[in-house]
Amino acid sequence: MPVDLTSELAFVRRERLKQLIKDLNGYENAAHLLGSSRGKLSRLTNPGQKHSRAITDSEARSFEQIAGKPVGWMDNRSGE
Repeated sequence: MPVDLTSELAFVRRERLKQLIKDLNGYENAAHLLGSSRGKLSRLTNPGQKHSRAITDSEARSFEQIAGKPVGWMDNRSGE
């Protein structure tokens, strides 16, 4: 059975956002620095939560830019 790339990408982006949140000292600080809200970040990182959703391409690029990460960082499992 082929790998569902959309699900894989959603998983990788969630993990990367969790890493950013940790690096930015938690949800409140990350929300402030990323121009988001704690609730939105929670919905993006917790797939089982009510109203959860995947991180869009636009959001991924915005988070990368704000955090000083290279383009595509949110889409890849490892490396900078």
